[in-house]
Amino acid sequence: MKNASKKSKATRLRQKAEELLQKKPSKSGLQPSETEVLKLIHEFEIHQIELEMQNEELMVAKEQTEVAAEKYAELYDFAPSGYFTLSREGKIIELNLCGSQMLGKERSQLINSRFGFFVSDDTKPIFNLFLKKLFKSKTRESCEVTLLTNGNLTEYVHVTGIVTENREQCHVIVIDITELKYAEEELRETNEYLTNLFNHANAPIIVWDTSMFITQFNHAFEHLSGYCTEEVIGKKIDILFSKETIESSLDLIERAISGERWETIEIEIQRKDGETRFLLCNTANILEKDNKTVVATIAQGNDITERKHGEEEIQRLIAGLEQRVAERTAQLQAVNKELETFSYSVSHDLKAPLRAIDGFAGILIEEYKNKIDAEGQRICDVIKSSAVQMNRLIEDLLAFSHLNRTELHMSTIDMKTMANSIYYEYSLPEKRENISFTVRDIPGAFGDSSLIKQVWSNLILNAIKFSSKKDHPEIIIDYEAGKNEIIYSVSDNGSGFDMQYADKLFCVFQRLHDSTDFEGTGIGLAIVNRIISRHGGRVWAAGEPDKGAIFYFSLPKHKKRKIK
Repeated sequence: MKNASKKSKATRLRQKAEELLQKKPSKSGLQPSETEVLKLIHEFEIHQIELEMQNEELMVAKEQTEVAAEKYAELYDFAPSGYFTLSREGKIIELNLCGSQMLGKERSQLINSRFGFFVSDDTKPIFNLFLKKLFKSKTRESCEVTLLTNGNLTEYVHVTGIVTENREQCHVIVIDITELKYAEEELRETNEYLTNLFNHANAPIIVWDTSMFITQFNHAFEHLSGYCTEEVIGKKIDILFSKETIESSLDLIERAISGERWETIEIEIQRKDGETRFLLCNTANILEKDNKTVVATIAQGNDITERKHGEEEIQRLIAGLEQRVAERTAQLQAVNKELETFSYSVSHDLKAPLRAIDGFAGILIEEYKNKIDAEGQRICDVIKSSAVQMNRLIEDLLAFSHLNRTELHMSTIDMKTMANSIYYEYSLPEKRENISFTVRDIPGAFGDSSLIKQVWSNLILNAIKFSSKKDHPEIIIDYEAGKNEIIYSVSDNGSGFDMQYADKLFCVFQRLHDSTDFEGTGIGLAIVNRIISRHGGRVWAAGEPDKGAIFYFSLPKHKKRKIK
């Protein structure tokens, strides 16, 4: 079809050329020479070659133009944006593939359709105004509208247009911005959430820029400072400091802006009403994309004013307590001095008359026994034994009073060896034959050896004494390992005691048996309690009348445990 068109065009051109030739004056009367003919033929041949070359160039240009047109058509059709050509009335004259996909119909169905038909009702006025302004001006116009496609799916688009030279049509580019809109909405919601989080956080939060102007201020900071947000936004941060602290506070602010991060900085805030509040702050710098340049600083704090006041009150109480402790210590020192004086008095002034009584009673018995009847001798024996008992009581009282003032000399103690040696030291050979004495494989301890020896002495002697009326006395030394302590025990099958009186056992002068049945001063177990207490341990007992008793005492396992 194209070749036939070319031939008819060439024929018309030849005919026109012949007509023009006939109108020119005839030169047939001239007879050219052979040389001129040959020269003319040569020129015709050259001209023929030039025409052929030009024809080839035209063919190449034509092919390139066709290729470019095909590429343009592909770019036009497969462009990611919608391309439309619209009339003044908004009818679609031409559109690309993406445009038809946006509107959800085939291109053939969309030709001569009104573009506004696919615009949502709420944005249709915007599109109509856009189209009106576009044909009135020679510049680009743009707007954002919502398209309703098949199934009434909403699609947000950005429309840009420009009129053609004849001003009868316009070219419009439509870009899908649905994802951008959703992202903007999500960002808006996120910003709203973060703003609410910032404003309603329990902790006071403030933001200032590099020039120290306040840019953000949450509700908690409003409550702390007494200022409304509108009163401080855009103001210098020194509005929050008193004249006395402004220099040091601004120095902290400058250090924060320069990159120093506050972990826990205490700073004073002066409220609008003049009251001072104390804030414990930490900060973080907000940086540019280069992660170096500081844009602003955000600080979050806790109001520690009440705590500060509490600390001041505690310091005041401590100072008062230290004064009272000093006074009490002085009183105790005075009492201790009086006790030492009393102890000296007891050991010298009281014991001297007792020695005299004991001595004179002995003289009466030895030298005047022939002159004194049996009743008199019995009375002298009672006087002598009472003096000895009184002297023993005084000795025990002195020992008990000295316990708290005696310095502890701590060392490792072989408890098994100590218990055995005390038993053999204080029991008579003839008595031992009848006693069943057993020491289990008890572990060692850490304490004052001489004082722990008093503990074993009192407990073992008590076991021997209170089981002496049994036909076959039994005494067992045992232990039990606790979590942080070792519990030692001394048990016997002696007279025992009623558990309702157990709390009196370790008190001074508390005896559960008559002195005529079992001698003693009633101080031994009180001494045990005092010694074990100073070692950080505890004492207790269990028993049953006529079925024996078991006495326990504990000592800490670790030698570094604090000793009183």
